Amino acid sequence: VFLKNLFGRTSIATCGTILLAADFMHLTQTRLATIDTYAFFFILLMYWFMYRWLALPAGTSFKTCALPLFLSGLFWGIGAASKWTVIYGCTGLVVLYFLGLALKLRQWPEESRHERVGWTVKTLAFSVLVFALIPAVIYILSYLPYAAASGEVSLRNLLHEVWENQKYMLSYHQGVTDTHPYSSRWYQWLLDIRPILYYMDNSVAGETTRFAAFVNPVVCWGGLLAVVACGFHGIVRRSGRALFIFIGYLAQLVPWLFIGRITFAYHYFPSVLFLVLALCYVFHTLAQKEELVRWKPAMYAVTGGAVALYALFYPVLVGITYPTWYGTCVLRWFPSWPF
Repeated sequence: VFLKNLFGRTSIATCGTILLAADFMHLTQTRLATIDTYAFFFILLMYWFMYRWLALPAGTSFKTCALPLFLSGLFWGIGAASKWTVIYGCTGLVVLYFLGLALKLRQWPEESRHERVGWTVKTLAFSVLVFALIPAVIYILSYLPYAAASGEVSLRNLLHEVWENQKYMLSYHQGVTDTHPYSSRWYQWLLDIRPILYYMDNSVAGETTRFAAFVNPVVCWGGLLAVVACGFHGIVRRSGRALFIFIGYLAQLVPWLFIGRITFAYHYFPSVLFLVLALCYVFHTLAQKEELVRWKPAMYAVTGGAVALYALFYPVLVGITYPTWYGTCVLRWFPSWPF
């Protein structure tokens, strides 16, 4: 639905959905039911509803604008209460919100200029409510089980539990100095250099059982090139959709540049959403030149390639035992891939 809203073509929306479904990390992380799964889902929703608001033409009534803003803020709040990585995504929402607000005010219809001030005041006040106050309440209420476990469900104790947990989490992340054989840095995520291996069993001679988290190479490498294209189209050619995707991607990736503790490939999982969106933007751009480019065969080839790799790597995504030669000769594309 998000892709259909963005690009208006069922074929692109279908291929983009398949690309996400065929992503390796999407399968592995959701099978493990890690918190990243929920973070990914709420990031998708909060950006979708932000796009719905951005896509409304200037001069649209406040009442019509309120619902997508409310839902974007609601899901950002639920996501932030699930995992802190969703908070990174809020930086992208903030940038997109103010860019969209400025554009709407600049393009406001002349015949209703007198309504612009009132609309702006109501929109800004409502935005404080849905992007700050309501998410803060959701975040605090998510600590009710902690307060109950301590034996006192009062507002004072609830706030105390929230504060103490924030201090603990922050000090924990700042104090992590351990190393890990399957850790990786943000620049390695960009090229799928170091998957994280969750399980390995070599007890049977000639066979091995493993499963790991990393991104489908078609999505990872093709998506990275597509993100670069979105950056160019968004900044140089002033494409709103391209800029939307580019900002969303940067919001999920850039904070990790400043994280000193050990990190892992799964931290790149929320960025996969924007890799898929970027690929679909490239498909959309080619579709606009369909008189010169046979874009559908190219799109189907990329999608089919992702599905083929999904089948090829399936044993190491779910932990199916396979012959060691299969891992050595077929799956280990790089020495750093633990297959």
